[in-house]
Amino acid sequence: MTVPNYETQAISRLIEQYKEKPVINSLVSSDAEQYQDIESVLSELIDNRLLDTCVGQQLDVYGQILNQPRQGFDDTTYRILLYSKISQINSEGRIEDLISIYSILMGADSINLYEIFPAHVSMYALDSNKLGTNSEIINSIKNAKSAGVSVTLHDVPNNYVGFIGDPVGLGLGDSNNPAVGGYLSSILV
Repeated sequence: MTVPNYETQAISRLIEQYKEKPVINSLVSSDAEQYQDIESVLSELIDNRLLDTCVGQQLDVYGQILNQPRQGFDDTTYRILLYSKISQINSEGRIEDLISIYSILMGADSINLYEIFPAHVSMYALDSNKLGTNSEIINSIKNAKSAGVSVTLHDVPNNYVGFIGDPVGLGLGDSNNPAVGGYLSSILV
């Protein structure tokens, strides 16, 4: 937060007949300096309590409020998990909400989602770097989805098995050459 310069503002607001008076200027400056110190301390206090800027123990307080334990994560990763928890709490069960939460928790570059009639959603996280355990990710999505909708979560490796028509998939392996072929995706739930 930018703190205004109170001394400059106070002196500029003097009426013309007092602007060139050194005694008045020094009196106004000394008063403004006290308010400047208070404003600086309060501004720093606020900045250190915002979720975007707080660290360490302040983040742990947010975690206690949101019921999201730290589990040894560093501040940056933990902050991401806290934002994910906030998204989960605010979720209305929409597709966009699920994609956002799954993307955050999986640390994925891309999420593919397929709706399957009557009430099923299948989500694929491509090239992911999970934040948290499978059960935490599953519970977060279950809490965020609409009632009556079932969800299947897939974690797709970067070098996955693909078939004809898939320009990125590597196909099945070769028993004579283990370096050929891709890996199957894993299903979280």
